[in-house]
Amino acid sequence: MTVERYNLVRKPRNVAAVYALVGGLWILLTDQFVRSVADDPATVTLLQTAKGWLFVGLSTLLIYALVWHAQRELRDTNDHLERSLQQTSILHRIVRHNLRNACTIIDGHARLLADGEGDRKKCTDTIRTQSGYLTEISEKTRQLREIALVESTPTESIDVAGTLRRQITATRRQHPEADVRLDTPTTLWADVHPRIGAVFDEIVENAIEHAERSDPTVEVSASAAATDVVVEIIDEGPGFPKLERDVLDREFEAPLAHSTGLGLWIARTIVDRSNGRIDAVDTDPRGATVRITLPRADPPSNLDEHGADGG
Repeated sequence: MTVERYNLVRKPRNVAAVYALVGGLWILLTDQFVRSVADDPATVTLLQTAKGWLFVGLSTLLIYALVWHAQRELRDTNDHLERSLQQTSILHRIVRHNLRNACTIIDGHARLLADGEGDRKKCTDTIRTQSGYLTEISEKTRQLREIALVESTPTESIDVAGTLRRQITATRRQHPEADVRLDTPTTLWADVHPRIGAVFDEIVENAIEHAERSDPTVEVSASAAATDVVVEIIDEGPGFPKLERDVLDREFEAPLAHSTGLGLWIARTIVDRSNGRIDAVDTDPRGATVRITLPRADPPSNLDEHGADGG
């Protein structure tokens, strides 16, 4: 936010500088023009009066345009600040909620161990699991902060098909028990946030993590519409709980609601930054479909005829 404030502080000086430059050029050029077309004092006076009124009209339009541009930048900055503050509030509530739950579980099992009660292996496994969960929260908190709370990152033309192939290959290595299927064309370009791959990773990981079978099947497909790229991720799990669906359906978290994790917030935020949308629907009889719609883009100009980056 520092850069944006700096620009706004300089804005009055910029307006004055533009006005002085245009005014100076106007006087020099129009005086020269008047001298070249008129000799008698009456005509010169008439032309000077006309160019004076013309200058008033043009300078009024110029000042209006500069002020309008400054106000638009100020509105954009205020909107970004408001979104950042709301995201900060969301981040604070979710992290506090999840940290408190994890610490309560760790403390309870540590007390059992200290008192010599309970299954020792079960207690230590639970503590390790919750410790890993705290580490995951820390990492995802950093990711969400980098994506949502810093200066806006410009979108870029990215091959969604290639990104999906890389993400699914990594997921298959990490979860060999899962059958992750991918159906996508060779290339599929979209104008998106550079971290769009994290969205696919979060949704597929969520599908595997919440599957009811030990060998879940997840189907991932991507296709092109007239102006959009559509990615669908279909699982066989129990469907989306209402709390998690609200993360995708509402722009911001309700004051009394707490999502159980940060992954969906990261996915939602990246899709929002990509000017896309993300929807989730339960399928019959089991499972859910997550549909991610992204703005379609042309391939970068530095690609060769095979679609490879020539740079």
